[in-house]
Amino acid sequence: MSPTNNDRPDKWERDKRAVFAICRSFDLGRPERLELATVLFDRNVSSYADLTAAEMARLRDALEGAALVCTIQLERRRGQRR
Repeated sequence: MSPTNNDRPDKWERDKRAVFAICRSFDLGRPERLELATVLFDRNVSSYADLTAAEMARLRDALEGAALVCTIQLERRRGQRR
């Protein structure tokens, strides 16, 4: 549990697990994951433990959106989507 997220540790942990799963599917290592958070939040992020529950949820939303766009593009290339 992140020390900055005592208000909703269960939600923060669920979002963190989802973020890591999506990052694995994109083959993102630790440096890329931290750079992604740094760019998204426009501040230096040296650890996901630095993220609030709201930021972790926002990161999850951003990654889920990117995954959806990738899926749509792959389907389009395969001719499965108009």
